[in-house]
Amino acid sequence: MGFLMCRKNKKVKENTQLRKALFEFRTPLIKIKLLSERLNYSEFTKRFEESLEILESNLHDQEKAKRLLVKTEILGGIGTWMDSPPWTAYQLGISSEFDKTTKRFSISRSKIKKYLK
Repeated sequence: MGFLMCRKNKKVKENTQLRKALFEFRTPLIKIKLLSERLNYSEFTKRFEESLEILESNLHDQEKAKRLLVKTEILGGIGTWMDSPPWTAYQLGISSEFDKTTKRFSISRSKIKKYLK
């Protein structure tokens, strides 16, 4: 009985941590969406808007997290957030804001990944 109780408590804790990570992801997601609008990258803006819709949906946390991770995979490969947007931010004189916003987004996204089963 003790083992089952311990396992149940661990699952509850994991669910609580994932829910918190999802909640905390909202602000960095909104900020990076606003930044993409400012930089005039409509494809990224659309992805971030769709991600917000997922975040605000009635899906279970595990499913919500899985869909968010797929939709917000923007930091690796060709044609990603780290290709042209940093240059555009530099031209607008907002490189520091770009770096800070992108870093916070990435850290927050990593927390979701950490607590996803």
